[in-house]
Amino acid sequence: MRGYIKNYIKNSNAKNLHNLRIECRRKLSYLSIEGLSDTGCEEILKKSSKLRDIDVMLKICKNKKLRKILKKKRKKLNK
Repeated sequence: MRGYIKNYIKNSNAKNLHNLRIECRRKLSYLSIEGLSDTGCEEILKKSSKLRDIDVMLKICKNKKLRKILKKKRKKLNK
């Protein structure tokens, strides 16, 4: 898990965010089977959901003006 966090901090691109979120979901899924939870993973997922939505929109969007707006929003949310 720490490796995914370090990768995202080093290079906060869409792929690293996606990988971090997948690992959080895997961990939470495993823990739920055991009746446990991880508030850290839950917080990561909660705080990164809008950022991930923007990444997906950027991937499918072809409008240059809209892409520019989305990139500004992503930069602001990433801080």
